[in-house]
Amino acid sequence: MTPECARATTLAAIPFRSLAAAQQESKTRHPEINRGMDVAPCRSRLQPMSLASMATDAYDAIQRLYQGGHSMLQQITDLRDETDELYRLLITLTADHWGRATLFKSWTVNDIVQHLHLSDILGLASATDVSAFDALRADIAAKRETGLTRLEETRQRLGDLVGPVLLDRWQQTLSQLCDALAAKTPDARLKWAGPDMGVRMFTTARQMEIWSHSQAIYDLLGIARPAASPRIRNIAEIGVRTFGWAYTNRGLPVPPEVPYVRLENGFEAPWEWHAPDRGNAVTGGVIPFCQVVTQTRNVADTDLAVTGDIATHWMSIAQCFAGPPETPPAPGTRRMKGTPR
Repeated sequence: MTPECARATTLAAIPFRSLAAAQQESKTRHPEINRGMDVAPCRSRLQPMSLASMATDAYDAIQRLYQGGHSMLQQITDLRDETDELYRLLITLTADHWGRATLFKSWTVNDIVQHLHLSDILGLASATDVSAFDALRADIAAKRETGLTRLEETRQRLGDLVGPVLLDRWQQTLSQLCDALAAKTPDARLKWAGPDMGVRMFTTARQMEIWSHSQAIYDLLGIARPAASPRIRNIAEIGVRTFGWAYTNRGLPVPPEVPYVRLENGFEAPWEWHAPDRGNAVTGGVIPFCQVVTQTRNVADTDLAVTGDIATHWMSIAQCFAGPPETPPAPGTRRMKGTPR
């Protein structure tokens, strides 16, 4: 292992503030961060691009659109809060729970948290030591080229880092990552697996991944996830704004009309995007919508009301995360424990 790769894999051992302490300090010094998000609805459209660059350019365009969002400090607070919410769930697990397979590709709870932890190690390296980030990515790629799957490579890399020890290490690394992101200027960019990402987009993408992967754990335990909070708008925003990305990422032309989206959140007036259109719309709860765009639920397993051919097709391929196109789960394959197919 190269020195750079070693640095990346040991970044999480740097002394850190606890998540709760960092979060409380931030709220004490900056009381304005407790406000709800105030992101203007996006009314622009992503247009089809050249085949050679459309996927990269489309996702980059989404990042530029997202620059109009709320303050960087609020986004980092949202990421810390998302981590804290999952931590409160995971701290209650028994040793048996950690090894149980979920309905997400049969990954165990250990697998999910290891995946989040390795992603945050990569993120911390990108934010603090680009050479370490490059070396770690190259080392992962080399292991994958030997025939290991992503899951197998992660299990091999993190070894016996499982259960409560893994939980604490993940929380520590995430706290360090948040501190590193807070030190960046809002227009800074970070290297990642795909195109470079702006700090705002990267921070929200980390929140989105934690939120989406936690769904499989809630499902395994037969527990309904907590009610929506203002920070879920980050994920809904990306879900709406990746309408064009879902198409360009698959080499498909972007439809000429963007669906109207109206989402109930349970604590304030519904959030709306685009001009009202009864013939081309997605309406319902914000949690089901986010479950569909993060591919933790098939739209058929939600109570979303979808009208019109464009909206219906979008919901069948929706993907708000970067990377190659992935097929959403089939109906009935992702559900809460005890829920019939």
